[in-house]
Amino acid sequence: MGMRRYMWNQRHHDHAWTKAANKYLIQYVEAAAVFVIPEVLALLLFIIPWLRNAIENSSWRIFHVLTWWFQVFVWVQLLLGLLLSLRE
Repeated sequence: MGMRRYMWNQRHHDHAWTKAANKYLIQYVEAAAVFVIPEVLALLLFIIPWLRNAIENSSWRIFHVLTWWFQVFVWVQLLLGLLLSLRE
């Protein structure tokens, strides 16, 4: 929430999109991409099962790291969803 506030405060202070305001905008988009990219990749691997199977059966180390990361990411999201639903 804070980065978005800085971005708009800088824009209103300068009355236009200056380099300083643009810097905050780019940082905001980069931060959002960090959270959106794993979701998009997980969706693609779910929709295209033959691609997922090829990646899981390959011997490339980066694919092993990515599949491990996606499993951890999914379990964390499931756990957070469960905890939030129990908290309500």
